[in-house]
Amino acid sequence: MKNILKLIGIIAFVAVIGFLTGCPASDGGSTTGGGKTLTGIAVTTQPTKTVYTIGEQLSTAGMVVTATYSDDTTAAVTTYTTSGFNSSTAGEKNVTVTYEGKTATFTVTVQNPSVGDNQVGGKTFYDYERRVVFAASTGANGTYTGYEVREDDEGHSVLEAGKFLWDEDETGTYTWNEDDKTVILKPEKFRFGRGGILLGKAEYKSAYTAASYNMLEELRESNDWTQEQLNEYINEILASEGYSSIEELIGASTDEKFANRSYTYSFSNDEKSLLMRKHPPLPKGIDELAGQTYHGTTWHWEGEDTVTEEDPNDVYEFSSDKTYKRICYGVEYETGFYSYDSTRTEKRVIFSREKWSMKTAAEYYDTVDVPADNNYIDDDAYKAVQTNFDFRYYINHRYEPTEKLIYY
Repeated sequence: MKNILKLIGIIAFVAVIGFLTGCPASDGGSTTGGGKTLTGIAVTTQPTKTVYTIGEQLSTAGMVVTATYSDDTTAAVTTYTTSGFNSSTAGEKNVTVTYEGKTATFTVTVQNPSVGDNQVGGKTFYDYERRVVFAASTGANGTYTGYEVREDDEGHSVLEAGKFLWDEDETGTYTWNEDDKTVILKPEKFRFGRGGILLGKAEYKSAYTAASYNMLEELRESNDWTQEQLNEYINEILASEGYSSIEELIGASTDEKFANRSYTYSFSNDEKSLLMRKHPPLPKGIDELAGQTYHGTTWHWEGEDTVTEEDPNDVYEFSSDKTYKRICYGVEYETGFYSYDSTRTEKRVIFSREKWSMKTAAEYYDTVDVPADNNYIDDDAYKAVQTNFDFRYYINHRYEPTEKLIYY
């Protein structure tokens, strides 16, 4: 969240443009009194309980489901049903909420029972220009605070005595599980924009919308666009992102921001630094990767045009158990797990590395060279930053199943 432009991005202001340029076409939703129809529902407040142990029953206490109608009015509803929850196995579970034919989803996590002393409480996780400080706790649950490197008005990092200054930009609770070596972050508030205050989900969405409206005006003025040009651009964005309506896009982007984040944790070999690898999202659609071999891509200039082509020296081999290995110039270089979203117009593959340069995170940490002029509080923090950054997962790799290519 470096500034409002980065925070909102194209998707956010496109969402607001949609509200200003017209409502989505009727999809045959339910008719209520006065002739208005139900156009959609959304989980506007997550349930109080989102982390379960094996065998527990689903609880929707604290959850708010909001219906939206064709006249742009909204109302909380309670006669919804839920499906998809299964606590017999550990993992992330998508729960579907249904009300009068419309659906929305939220995600919960099922864990094995946690045993032993809390391993992450009181420690700090560094990831590039972010850090998360876990409050000490004697049990599996605790609170955390997220920070981001402070920036000045021109977007430059602010230093004090050669070291980064940090701004609080996220708060929430965490659940630690020693058996599974997992940490679940449950965000409750985020800071909106540089110098902003921490906001809950509903407040954040309102600020998100207002800032998007301001960006719309700047976009219209700077490009001298007509209404038709704006509408055309909106439709292109919706199609590329795989959404059928502006309402769906806004709800999904807000839900994603406040969704639980699951990590596998470990420590450096000297146990000074907390290393965390984020789990990829659940797969969507048909697996077009399993058992297949894909190639990475490279590009070059031809006149003023860029030409993308297969890189024969960059090979991905995908297995049916959702694992992959990457072979570079004939040498195995990277292994891990993959997920995918084949429902989008631009299909995506998501990688979660277990080994990079064929080293685990702890082994990789030991190889990091620390420059004398780095801006972190100590050498361990710098090495953790580099390790956690290189073991993060990637969500922006498009794949093409016919040509068996992965685009960077």
